[in-house]
Order: sequence, then structure tokens, then C-alpha cells
Amino acid sequence: MVFSWMIEYSTSLTLSLLSKRSVSGNGCPVGTVSYAFNDRKTTLTFSFSNYYVIIGQDYPFPVDKKDCVIRLGMYVPPCHSFTIPTVDYYGYYELDSKVKGVQRTAYWLKSRTKKAFSRLGIKGPFEGGSYHIPLSFDGWPLVRSACCDGEMTLNIENSLRVDNSANNHGSGLIDFVTKGFKTTLNLDWAKCCFDSTCSPQIPNGKR
Repeated sequence: MVFSWMIEYSTSLTLSLLSKRSVSGNGCPVGTVSYAFNDRKTTLTFSFSNYYVIIGQDYPFPVDKKDCVIRLGMYVPPCHSFTIPTVDYYGYYELDSKVKGVQRTAYWLKSRTKKAFSRLGIKGPFEGGSYHIPLSFDGWPLVRSACCDGEMTLNIENSLRVDNSANNHGSGLIDFVTKGFKTTLNLDWAKCCFDSTCSPQIPNGKR
């Protein structure tokens, strides 16, 4: 499947994406995660049907950790690059007193050694409800695709943790399954050259 979109600089330019995908981890078994770009490909949103953690005496089947790694094959045309400065978490959070929750996202490019990290730590009491929490990635300026990378792999690592060791009778829940909760990555595109000197690998059918 191939997506196309427009980003305006001095002139309009059509960009493309190859959507080769793989997922792994107990937080996103195959068939339980979907993703979508907005029209301009400035946001990448993930929806889950198995991504939650829950702990406490009221829950007969506690799950205190979930992990999900997503790999997307991408094609970035010559003279353009991207990075991901921020992430938006939309979810349900409910933590009793002293119960801790941690949500973490990291991303990296297969051709780069640097990673960018975002970490949300919550300590109860945290009243149950739907929340939108925006965060910045640490190190994001160092994880920009090269100007002439062409085809590449974007790796996104997500994790959820809940811990009631400081309150054994306390309960905690972080939920991204019900009510259409999601995680949105915000992409920043840049034009990085203004001639045809780039000659990256171009996938079949993209010339």
C-alpha cells in the first residue's frame, strides 16, 4: 500500500510512503494495532485493542506491563527529511494513592544510532478519567532522517507499566483500548536541499 500527500514549500511537492509494517510485543499482537496519517502526513496516530495495564485486588487477571514495537518502512523523496518532536497521549488513567504508572515511547531510524525518548510518570491518587497529555521527545533533533536516505525504517517502541508495591491494597489502570484512545506522533518535515544532487535508492514504481 502506498500513501501520497502534499507539503507546501516554495512550490507544491508530492511525497510518498511505503507502508510495510511489522509489530511485536505483548501490547500489540498481530491484528490489534492500526495506524493512520493525517492528510498532510504531519501526524501518525496509533490505535490499540490490547494495550493496557491493570493491577489491584479488584482485578482477577492483573497485567502490570505491556510492550509494543512497531516498524514502518518509509520512503522519503530526495531533499526532504523528517523528525518527531512531540507525542500526544489520549487514554484513560486511574491510580489509587501511591500507585505508580509509567508510559514511555521511543523512536529511532534503522540507519541511525540515536534514539529519542518520551516518558510520562504518574503517581496516584489520579482520578479516573479520559486525559490528553502532550509531551516532547528528549533528543529529537538528533533523530532526523538524512537528506538522501530514500527508503528507511521507522521504529517505534511503546511501553506501559503500573506498580502498587508502595500500596499493596491499591489499584491502578492505564487503558488505551476503550473509547478510541490513541497515541499520536507529530512529524516535522523540512526541505534540506534545493537541487537534484541527491540520488537515494528509489523503490520500484516510485520513479
